[in-house]
Amino acid sequence: MQIITIQDKYFEALKLFGETNEIVETALRQFIVEQAAERIKMLRDKVKVWEEIYGESFNSFQHKIETDEAFARKLDETHPLWEGDFVNWKFYAEELQEWLERIQNILIT
Repeated sequence: MQIITIQDKYFEALKLFGETNEIVETALRQFIVEQAAERIKMLRDKVKVWEEIYGESFNSFQHKIETDEAFARKLDETHPLWEGDFVNWKFYAEELQEWLERIQNILIT
């Protein structure tokens, strides 16, 4: 548990609405959920661009480039910059997964 300080004017106003700790917890949870939802949408939009270009999910694409040599050779011909796309796609896909796990943890507890 962490302790935060707030200005007296806010604390006095909060007391008028009930249990201050409960109100602050609810407000912080709502704020975090809203911000996380925006972040998740942005990350999904970024990931979707590569899914549309390559016609599959990141996990499927990664599996193919790691296990299917013919697939990787064909990529070199059809998408010569695929390796750069892969690095960026991986970054955003992993960040998306982290945010989904983070929000799930917040929503279940």
